[in-house]
Amino acid sequence: MSVKLRPIQEECLESVISSFKSGGTYHLVQAPVAFGKTILASALIQKAVQKWGAKCLFLAHLQELVLQTEEKLKAVAPEIDCGIFGAGLGRKEIKTVTIGTKQSIVRALDRLVDINLIIIDEVHVMGKNDDYLKIIKHCLAQNPRLRVLGVTGTPFRLGEGYIYGDDKRWADLVHYTTLDQMIEIGYLSPYRYKMACSPDLSKVKKSAGEFNIGDLSDEMIKEYHMGSVKQAIDEHAQARKSIMVFAVTIEHAEALAEFLGCEAVHSKLDKDTWRDRVDRFKSGVARILVNVTQLSIGFDAPRIDCIVLARPTMSPALFVQMIGRSLRIHVDCDSLYNKYLQKRALDVQSQSTIGI
Repeated sequence: MSVKLRPIQEECLESVISSFKSGGTYHLVQAPVAFGKTILASALIQKAVQKWGAKCLFLAHLQELVLQTEEKLKAVAPEIDCGIFGAGLGRKEIKTVTIGTKQSIVRALDRLVDINLIIIDEVHVMGKNDDYLKIIKHCLAQNPRLRVLGVTGTPFRLGEGYIYGDDKRWADLVHYTTLDQMIEIGYLSPYRYKMACSPDLSKVKKSAGEFNIGDLSDEMIKEYHMGSVKQAIDEHAQARKSIMVFAVTIEHAEALAEFLGCEAVHSKLDKDTWRDRVDRFKSGVARILVNVTQLSIGFDAPRIDCIVLARPTMSPALFVQMIGRSLRIHVDCDSLYNKYLQKRALDVQSQSTIGI
C-alpha cells in the first residue's frame, strides 16, 4: 500500500471485514469529514481485489467525487485496474474496479457482471426506491453473496431519522466516529460560529420538513440579506484566506456572487468553466466561491477556513455537511489519536473501577 492508514482507519477496516465475514448484504459506517472515507474504501478495495479476486463498484453521486475517488485509489493502490464510468466525464470504462455516478451506471446495468463489492459514498442520500437500489438488485441477482458498504458522516435523513435500526436496510453501524470525536482527537479543527443576522423566515413555506426552495430563494436574494453576507465577511472573516458561501438557488448564487465580486459554481455552467472556477478556488487564486449544493457533500479542499451559510436549512444532515467543508486540517495527527486512545482506555478503566 502506497498510503499508510491512520490507526482509526485500520480499526474501521478491521470492523468492516469482520462484518462482511459475519454475513448479510448491507453494512454501514459512520465517519465524518476528514476521517478519510475514500482512503478507507480504497484500502478495502485493494484487499478485496488482491486477496479475494473481487470485482468492485464505487458509487458517488457527483462527478467531482468520482474524480476525487480515482485520485485517492491510485494513491493507495496504483496497481489496481481502475476505470471511470460517467457520461458527463466522457468516460465509460468497466474494469476490475469501476468508479461512477449512479445516474450513469444505472443506464448500463447490462455491462455489470459478477460484482462482489459495492461501496456507496455519502449513502444518506440514498432513497427508498432510487437508482442505487436498482443497481444493487441487479448485482444481487447475479451474486447473492454481494456485499454493500455504505459510508457517511450523517446517517440520517430529513423526515425519516436514522437510516439504520430495526426493520431498516442497515441494521446497525459496523463502525462509527463522530464529529466531536474527530475534533477531540485532533483530526478536525475546532470551530467558532458567528450569527450575522437572523432572517425572518416565518412566511417561507415548508415542504417535507424543509424550507420551500423557491420561497427561500426569494427571501434570501433580497439586498438586505446579501448585504448581511458581505458585512459578515468584512467584519468576521478579514483574516480568512479561503471562504465558501452556500446559496439557495442558481439565481441566488449568481446574484450573491455579483454582489460580493466573486464567482459562483452551479449545474448550469459548462464543465470547463465549472472546473476552472473550482480549481482556482482550491488552489487559492480565488478567495471566495459561491455554490448552491454541489460542493456541500464530500468536497475536499483543506485550505477552506471559513463557511458562510446564506442558505438556511432545517436539515441536520445538510447543515453538518456544509460546515464540515471548513473543518479539515493540514497537520499529521496520528500521535494525537494515540493519546486519545490512551485517554479512552483510562476512562473505561476508571468507570470499571467505580462500578466495582
